[in-house]
Amino acid sequence: MKKIIIPIAIAILSFVFCYFSLIGKQKPDVITLKIEAKVQQDDMFQVFYTVDKGSYNWSEKNSISKKIKGSKEYQIIEFDFPIDRIVDSIRIDLGINATQKTITVKRIGMVALNNLISYSPEGSFVRNDFITVKGIGFILNSVNGVYDPFIVSNFNAKNDFLTLSQEQDKHPKSYIYLLSLLIAVTLFTITYILLDKFAK
Repeated sequence: MKKIIIPIAIAILSFVFCYFSLIGKQKPDVITLKIEAKVQQDDMFQVFYTVDKGSYNWSEKNSISKKIKGSKEYQIIEFDFPIDRIVDSIRIDLGINATQKTITVKRIGMVALNNLISYSPEGSFVRNDFITVKGIGFILNSVNGVYDPFIVSNFNAKNDFLTLSQEQDKHPKSYIYLLSLLIAVTLFTITYILLDKFAK
C-alpha cells in the first residue's frame, strides 16, 4: 500500500501543476485568413481589406499579396491581418495568371489562436463577372481582354474580426486535460516502477 501512495501523490501534484501552468487567457497577435485551394499553376493571390468603416475603394496600402506555387494538391494560403485595426470587408483577388483557368476553393476561414470562423466560398462571398462556378471550382475568364477575378465578403467581417480579436484561452480545455493526465500517468508509472525496483 505504501508503495503506491508516493506515485499517486506525485501524479496528483504533477496533474495540478501542469493544469494550472496551461490555463489562462491571452490576446491574439494576429488574425489569419486561411484559404484552402487547389491552384495548379504558379500565381499570386492578393487580399484587399477596408478598415474603420472605409469605402470599397480598395487600395494597395490595405492589401496583402502572396506568391503561390502551382500544385495539383490542395494547399493552405494564409494572409495575416493587422490586429490593431478593425477590418470591415475583405476582397480576395484570385490570381493574375490568365492561363490559370480553374481554381478549386474547398474552404475559407479566419483564425486567431484557437478560434476559427468558417465561410462558404460560394455563399459568404460575391464573385465578379470574371468568375463562373462549377461545383466548388471557380472558372476564371478574361472579359474584353481584361483579367481580374475576385470575390468580396458579404458577411459581417467587422463583427467576426472583433470576436476573434478578444482574449481567448491559451489552449483548448480538452488539450489541457489530456496533456495533464498524460504527464500524471507517465510520472505515476515511472515512480511506481522505480520504487518497486528499489524495494527488491
